[in-house]
Order: sequence, then C-alpha cells, then structure tokens
Amino acid sequence: MPKQRVFYSVLNMGLGHASRSLPLIREFVHRKWEVLIGSNGRAYDFLRNELPDLKFVKTPDYAISYSKRGNLFFKLLAQAPRVIRKIIEERHFCRQMADDFLPDLIFS
Repeated sequence: MPKQRVFYSVLNMGLGHASRSLPLIREFVHRKWEVLIGSNGRAYDFLRNELPDLKFVKTPDYAISYSKRGNLFFKLLAQAPRVIRKIIEERHFCRQMADDFLPDLIFS
C-alpha cells in the first residue's frame, strides 16, 4: 500500500503556529506518512531546522504590516488590494500543489 500523503501548511505570523505544529508533523512522520510542509519566513526557517529530512515548499507570503501607532484600521485597509491578490495567488498555489503532490490530506 502506498504511503499516505499530507500537505501541512503553517502560517508565518510569529513562531507560535510553527512550534505548535511541530508535534503534529512529527506524529505524521511517526505514522509513516509522506509529509510536505508549506510555509515561509521565520516559520519556514524554524521548521526546516527542526525537520531537515522532510520536503518543503515556500508558500505565498502576505507580508502584512501592522501600525505601531496611529489607526490600525486604515493601515490594514490600505493593504487590502495586495492581500486580495495574495489570496488569489495562494489559491492557485494550493491547486497546483494538490495536482503535483496529490495529498490525501491538506492540513492548514
């Protein structure tokens, strides 16, 4: 029987998502799943360091910046067109990855 495959995507908004994902990813490996990890930025670097034998792909980066002072609403509103483009890019990326890797499970 062929190995089951999982595409595990991790947000890059600090290392919290990556550090909490680590035991889950290790459990997939323990259960002999083929794991492909998608991430970017610090989360990508952290996971790549912790799991050097696994396959990785860089996912589209939203690169949202937050206001240190002033009105956060307007700062985020100004970024909305770029975020929408990134959502479209991410959807295309996920479809392409699914066609290429053929995962049994997508964990995001």
